[in-house]
Amino acid sequence: MTKVAVILDSGRVLSEPYTDLVLYHKLESVVFTMGKYGVWTGSIVGTWAAVQSYVRAMLIRVSQHWEILLSDQQFGESITIYPDQYAKLNETLRWLKKCYICSTGIPPTIVSYLPQGDTNEATYDALVSLQIFNILDRAELTPLDQAIAKIRDGEDVLVYINAKDLPNSGGYNTSYAPIVELMEAAKAAGATFVKAIDF
Repeated sequence: MTKVAVILDSGRVLSEPYTDLVLYHKLESVVFTMGKYGVWTGSIVGTWAAVQSYVRAMLIRVSQHWEILLSDQQFGESITIYPDQYAKLNETLRWLKKCYICSTGIPPTIVSYLPQGDTNEATYDALVSLQIFNILDRAELTPLDQAIAKIRDGEDVLVYINAKDLPNSGGYNTSYAPIVELMEAAKAAGATFVKAIDF
């Protein structure tokens, strides 16, 4: 059976804290269009900046079912410029854990990492210390348009969706065309959706 994991990336968009409702609506539309197909499982990239913006509300809403991935995105700068990468990644991790699982007050369990800039040996030493798994050790990312073709061919796919590249959306009640096509292809293939860590 075809296995599909969706990674929804807000990190490359959020290089500084801001409250961009356009971005929030994009993320919301992806999550809830998938939900209309009965799929409430995926992985969303979280950053320090995301927690300072409207995106925090989305992280809280999905964290009961979706996996949150740690990002190294630090205001558009590579993590490698910091002499203590452990401290910087741990700071981001602590902020993400403020996105308590909706209605529970329980912090999300964050075990996966998606590199978004330059990395080096110190980066991975820090991840080992934090007991965080690099998701790219599991599989390569496939952009949305290529992923749809692979799903139709019956391949397992780790789908990468960058919110920056998506068209604007009306938000919650919108059937989001780019995601509808993905979900229809997955439905026809009888695909199973999983979190990236379970891929």
